[in-house]
Amino acid sequence: MCNTGEMSLEQRCRFHSAVSFHVSAHNSGVVSLLVATAARFSALRGLCSSSQPFPMKTSSAAAPLGFHQIFEGDRRVLKIEGVDYEVDAIFTDPIIRRVKELLAKGVKSGEKVGMLEQMMSAMYSNSIAWDEWSPPDQTAVHPGNRSSFGVGGSDSQHLGFDILSVGWSWSECKDATAIQTPPAPLNKEAKEYNDMLVDVNDGLIPPLRLMRCLTIAGGHTNVFLRQCNGKVACILGTDSEFSDSEGNLNPEHLSIDRPLFAEALRKGLKYRMLHWQVPYVWPDFVEFAQSALNTKVRGGQSEIEILLVLHQLASAATARGEEVQWAKIEAQACKSMPACRAWISALSSYVSANSGGTEGQLLKELAHYAKTFGSGEKGPSRVLGSEFLTKLAGLNFGTSNRYPYLVNACIEAQLVSPPNKVVDGVCKLLLPSSLNELTKKENKSAITEAESMMTQSRALCDKLAIAGVNNIKVIGKLDVRLIGYLCKKGSEFEGKQYASIKEIAEIFLAEVSKVVGKTISFSGASAPGAAPTTSAPTASKAPLHCRASNKCNRRFTRPNKSALYLVRMSLSVASMNQRSGKSRTTMVTPSGFRNAS
Repeated sequence: MCNTGEMSLEQRCRFHSAVSFHVSAHNSGVVSLLVATAARFSALRGLCSSSQPFPMKTSSAAAPLGFHQIFEGDRRVLKIEGVDYEVDAIFTDPIIRRVKELLAKGVKSGEKVGMLEQMMSAMYSNSIAWDEWSPPDQTAVHPGNRSSFGVGGSDSQHLGFDILSVGWSWSECKDATAIQTPPAPLNKEAKEYNDMLVDVNDGLIPPLRLMRCLTIAGGHTNVFLRQCNGKVACILGTDSEFSDSEGNLNPEHLSIDRPLFAEALRKGLKYRMLHWQVPYVWPDFVEFAQSALNTKVRGGQSEIEILLVLHQLASAATARGEEVQWAKIEAQACKSMPACRAWISALSSYVSANSGGTEGQLLKELAHYAKTFGSGEKGPSRVLGSEFLTKLAGLNFGTSNRYPYLVNACIEAQLVSPPNKVVDGVCKLLLPSSLNELTKKENKSAITEAESMMTQSRALCDKLAIAGVNNIKVIGKLDVRLIGYLCKKGSEFEGKQYASIKEIAEIFLAEVSKVVGKTISFSGASAPGAAPTTSAPTASKAPLHCRASNKCNRRFTRPNKSALYLVRMSLSVASMNQRSGKSRTTMVTPSGFRNAS
């Protein structure tokens, strides 16, 4: 087991990003775009590419991080993050062996549903599992929920509206499953993960009062109960039957003539509760259980979730020192019967080429785009489809030329296709012919400039400590606008076709300036489109060459062997000293802030 003690839990959680797009027409006819994407992990900016794959850090979806088991004679210890925890006596040798056998058999045969039921029965018999009610505001989401995909505020509301439309049924909640929250300090990762979900969902998920347990099944339903009790905004607006007069979810309003739902709002769900040591004794159990439960709701896994599953399986093979066999991995991912299994090869091709390396950084960003996207009245489900994914994974930019942020941004843009560009749930904003624009020789300079702009913008947000929802909005808008410009789709998406990357860069900087309360501008010839600066640095303050992370260029099968590319970046921040009345310019560089006179 790989020890990730050198990486803080906060840093790991910041990989889990989210995006929420909501397009609405105002009376003026201007279309506004609310974009949410995730805060990037700033600690990665100094990493370089490698010609050799490096060991994978196991995600929390598969097992808790930084631990190993010690079962020697009578000594039964879990060494977790350097601390010894005695294994509870209820975990007898026979039950440990039995569950391990069932896990292995289920993985090999694909009969996960039946194997899970046998495991749960054995755990109930040994008091490792039991039935327990947990109030909504004390029930958190397990960090490995849905292959680390987690839950989204929009998705939870759409599920809740479907439930209310047909009526609450306790029998439909029988598979709700949760794990006890581990004791401090082991609960830190779960706490930070759930705090992150609250933050990036921008008010759609209310904070927890306590954290009694962590859901691995029934999480979206419980989040909907939290949303109702917390009176969050209804994503369908005031005209919806589910909204009160102020446009919010209201427990009193929604409980009228719904006595069972009113009971659920008060009591929460009854969970198949598991002992907190279960994920440590059986590291593969959480992912296995979720895969089995997803099989029960066939088609319940989205394309983004399957991308994560494929990446996890490939990462596990890499960690074992094995060659990644994509056909075998595809077959294993399809055992949960996802709706996208017909184009599973297109998904695996994308993972192989553009997952963001063995860390899966880019996939994690996409996961949270999809998680909080989907605020339309017709529901959250939007499909990328085989045609689009196959074309995107096969884009050829020429020898040694790769543009990981740009390729990822294509999916971001596709997921927010306007309603008239969604056909039977399939997003159609970017057609294969649109993607061809990205590989034309005459557009190479613009493509390179856009990738550089995406890289610089992330570095800027890191240096200005723009995090959470603010980071989500400014970076997300930039990504989608650049793709709209390059693919000539800006007018169809936002009602405006920008004249240049320079214009998009200036809008980005204006939005960043509004967030930080300072005037931010690119300086020097290195800026995208040579965008002018508000407070230009002196001639002696030459633009700094900064080594940007090329980690996203790593592949599983053919690691990128190119050296770090250089991004010429010089940024000036003009700010006013309120006390002295003096104006000062701050140079923002990869190594920190430096005040100019």
